[in-house]
Amino acid sequence: MRLERYLLFVACLLSASYKGVAQKAGGDTVLKGSVIEVIQSYKPQVRQAPKPEWMPQIPPPDTFHRVFNYVVPQQSLFYTYHSDPLKPLALGKDTMPAPFQNYVKAGVGNISTLFLDAGVGSLKGEDYETYLHVHHLSQKGSIRFQQSSLTGLEAEGLLIKENSIWHGSVDGSRNQYYYYGYDHELYNYQNADSLKQTYTSVQVSADYKRKKAEESKLDYHPAISASVYNSSVHATETGFSLSIPSTYEIDSVFQGELMISEQFTGMKADSPSVVNNLFQVTPGISMLKGDLSGRAYLGLAAGMGGSFLVLPELVGVYKMPDTKYKVSGGWVASVIQNTYRELTTDNPFIFQNYRMLQTRQDELFAAVDGDFASLQLSGKLSWCNFKSLPVFMDTVGDRKAFNVVYDTVSAICVQIG
Repeated sequence: MRLERYLLFVACLLSASYKGVAQKAGGDTVLKGSVIEVIQSYKPQVRQAPKPEWMPQIPPPDTFHRVFNYVVPQQSLFYTYHSDPLKPLALGKDTMPAPFQNYVKAGVGNISTLFLDAGVGSLKGEDYETYLHVHHLSQKGSIRFQQSSLTGLEAEGLLIKENSIWHGSVDGSRNQYYYYGYDHELYNYQNADSLKQTYTSVQVSADYKRKKAEESKLDYHPAISASVYNSSVHATETGFSLSIPSTYEIDSVFQGELMISEQFTGMKADSPSVVNNLFQVTPGISMLKGDLSGRAYLGLAAGMGGSFLVLPELVGVYKMPDTKYKVSGGWVASVIQNTYRELTTDNPFIFQNYRMLQTRQDELFAAVDGDFASLQLSGKLSWCNFKSLPVFMDTVGDRKAFNVVYDTVSAICVQIG
């Protein structure tokens, strides 16, 4: 460093001396050839570059559909079936007697009772079954002409095909009574034929049921019947009915239902014949999911005299978890035709000439039923309303027969079983 300063100082002196000589020499400004070296220390400095700031961004979505090719070698399938282990059906001796295919029961009672009941069920094969039932019951009380007898015959058969089941039945009955309810002190009837009333009935019915196929969601069960009901007082009632219930499985929970029915009834007695018809269409839906089930129907009915009725049916059922009890409730509306056969079944001592009206019945109910130990218990509380309900009122005179009177009745019903 000292050497550099010394050289710089010498250079400055020489420059001043040359300058002075030049001025003295008369203005010569040309310097003599010389080399001047200027040496200076240099320390380089690098400027700091700014730090980049990176901003992350989401890459664009990949919309390209790639196609992969796989080569699956041919496989050989082998099926193996294993039989389930055999388990005993009963651990002890079965003491329950098998029901009789054919049987006859007979008996007598203290009110001059004669009883007979017989059945035949052995007439069957691989694709058919037949059943025959015969019964008779007659009784005679201590009051004069207090006697009755009922005799009936029921026969039915099944014809089983590959995909269907045909069913048919024939029912016949003879029901005989005597009008003994008059005042025996005021009236003295000697001729029993004037007090005798005999009801005879013949009914033929048939229905068809398809075996439900796994691939079909639609099911139906049409039925048809015809009947003749006659009494010994020159009253005859003929009937014809047709019903087509159908169901459609919507899914595993809901099921659509449709019921179409038509009932033709004609009553002819001493007065002109009376037509008592009822046509009804009832669409609805039912459901079953776990412990909850229910149904909702809306019936549209056309009755006698051009009447039109709306008949709802809303019912819900809930099974209590981990118990055997079910709670149900709802609203059910229906129509009763009040045919001659229906009324004489309730009260056979009525006049054959009566005013015929149909009854609308509405019921709001809540019920519970289930098992308690070895007992089956049930209870039901309901409010019922009957419009044009037939009640029976004894007539004037000897009062051995009843007239039919219609009234609107509301009642609270309690049922315990």
